Amino acid sequence: MILLGIVTTLVFAVKQIEEQGGPGPDVQPIVKESYWNMVGFAFFMFEGIGCLLPIMKEAEKPDLYPMQTLCALVFLCVLYVMFAFTCYYAWGTNLDEPVVTEMLPADNYFVQVMKMLFCVNLMISYPITIVPVYHALEAVIGKKETSRDGEVEDDEVDSTDQT
Repeated sequence: MILLGIVTTLVFAVKQIEEQGGPGPDVQPIVKESYWNMVGFAFFMFEGIGCLLPIMKEAEKPDLYPMQTLCALVFLCVLYVMFAFTCYYAWGTNLDEPVVTEMLPADNYFVQVMKMLFCVNLMISYPITIVPVYHALEAVIGKKETSRDGEVEDDEVDSTDQT
């Protein structure tokens, strides 16, 4: 669903570039007034990095995890930079909405479906983002942890075992 949003936005951005015959108004390589905002957004972009260790703990092959993480982060960085560059190049200083999908034509049926699917994606992905928090709170409170197979791991010795 997110990929649909990216592709839809990029299609409309490229169409905008073609219609205006080049970049949007006042496109600058570095906007000094909002440079530090970019740094803040860059940190926000990787806020989910704290979920890596719990996911690595549950991975089937944890030895492959560092390389997979590196490849995913490089891919995401390239995707974010290219997406941001294309949108800024298309709309320039007219890009004044906080969410770029608001720059798309609201009366377009495909855009409406894309926004609805994006909302559904947010509702569905919420439980995935809350699981690491749940496990952290569970560890702090002191409840028993479960293994990957769903079995309760008990550190206590069984009282019926009399060896």
